Amino acid sequence: TSATFGWKVPASDHEFGVKLLEAMKTPEDELAKMGRAGRAVIRENFDWNAIAKQACFLYASLLAKDRQSEC
Repeated sequence: TSATFGWKVPASDHEFGVKLLEAMKTPEDELAKMGRAGRAVIRENFDWNAIAKQACFLYASLLAKDRQSEC
């Protein structure tokens, strides 16, 4: 969830200020942990290997559907 690696902030100046103060009060070790968690999410979902795997699954599913329609 986003709580483990960042803050979800509604689009208002007041809420942004509240969340900014919260971030500034967060201990450095917790910020480091959040940073590692965020990098892991990006690496698992958005690096080139993950994108290639997603594309491969998509193409395979499209080909499978095409073969089923020929039967």
